[in-house]
Amino acid sequence: MITRRGFLHAGLFGAGAAAGGLRAPLLRHGTAARTLPLVPPRALDATLALSLSSYQEEVRTLFHAGSELPEPIRNLYGLNCIQGILLETEGQVVLAGRHDPALPEMELDDLLVALRNAFKVSAEYQEPIGCTIDPIPGARDPWEIQSVKVLGMPFGAPMGDRHVEIDYELKRVGAGLKNLGPTVTSLYEMTRAESIPCQGGETPVAQHSSTHRFWFTPLYPNRKPRFLQDGGAIWIEEPIHVQVQSEEEFLDNGKRVGGAPPQPAAVKFAESINKLLAGNEVRPYAHLRNDFRLVEVAAVMQFKQASAASLEYLLRDCPLRRLDTPSKVGGIRRQENGEAVCDGRVAVVRHGGSVRETLNRSVDRYRSEYRGGVEAAVSISGSDFNIAPNKAVAGFRQRVWASRASGDLSHWQIRSWV
Repeated sequence: MITRRGFLHAGLFGAGAAAGGLRAPLLRHGTAARTLPLVPPRALDATLALSLSSYQEEVRTLFHAGSELPEPIRNLYGLNCIQGILLETEGQVVLAGRHDPALPEMELDDLLVALRNAFKVSAEYQEPIGCTIDPIPGARDPWEIQSVKVLGMPFGAPMGDRHVEIDYELKRVGAGLKNLGPTVTSLYEMTRAESIPCQGGETPVAQHSSTHRFWFTPLYPNRKPRFLQDGGAIWIEEPIHVQVQSEEEFLDNGKRVGGAPPQPAAVKFAESINKLLAGNEVRPYAHLRNDFRLVEVAAVMQFKQASAASLEYLLRDCPLRRLDTPSKVGGIRRQENGEAVCDGRVAVVRHGGSVRETLNRSVDRYRSEYRGGVEAAVSISGSDFNIAPNKAVAGFRQRVWASRASGDLSHWQIRSWV
């Protein structure tokens, strides 16, 4: 079983990954549109291109003028499904993809966090991106108030604020205090259903409790290769997904003292959440999946040695919004006490002319509880990069540049093959 600690301390690409990447000589591109090849390659369906080099200059100009960023610029001109990356020899970086109306927008602030974390530009960006909400060790009641930590980014960054909210809401779902629909039964309800009183035994009071941790981690597709590359053109064949992992956690006054594989109810709960993570029905989960994929794109850029100098403003100087993320939250707790009369017999005692009846009952008292031992952490760790040169990818790169009407455009529509 892979624990969250294992994810946080794993290397970005694992021991077997190459340190560099293919940087074959590329054709220079000009400002005029090129003639498209007569034979189209295999369908690569990106329709939008965003030059990060030109985009950052637009953003810089607006911020220096004291202007608010228009929504299209803040939302990367609608690019919310990144499918390809172009790394040119002169340092220019282009993201290619499309706008998917079923997905949330990708925003500038999230791009800044992903890039700065991938390139480790300062102390705040050294850890893998994530968050955690934990009981406070040594407190009178460690579960009453819990501490919030944001990892791999400044506290208050919009991405971190969103992850904290998703973490906290998962606690509420697990406790049965929030409903995500008919496909998800809370861990509290499943634990209570599996703890049936009056099942015999000598112990007069049966206590049933559940303390599990849950956290979000990358789910790497089995398909290989996931990335196709030809020179500096990279196509994402299979993007990363998201999953929930779980373990049973043992605490002593709020301090972790051990762990174990999750109980069956926790496994079922995690599986039901994973089904939602694969779709777009729960908007925050679709947003979380987009965050993972944006972090993945930034990691690919760093791994392939994209020019940090050409992204200097995005990496270091562009202002990052800060939200009022709470440093502490109230712990989620649900506890119920009950009593079940398992059976009863009436004893009749006759004495002289009187009759006395006595009820003998078998009683099982029980306690079912849910404590907020849920942790959601988003992190990126090892993924093997199998490079598969393919003429379709080179043709895709040519189509991107041929569709650009002028060399100073920050974004443009990618023309279809004819």
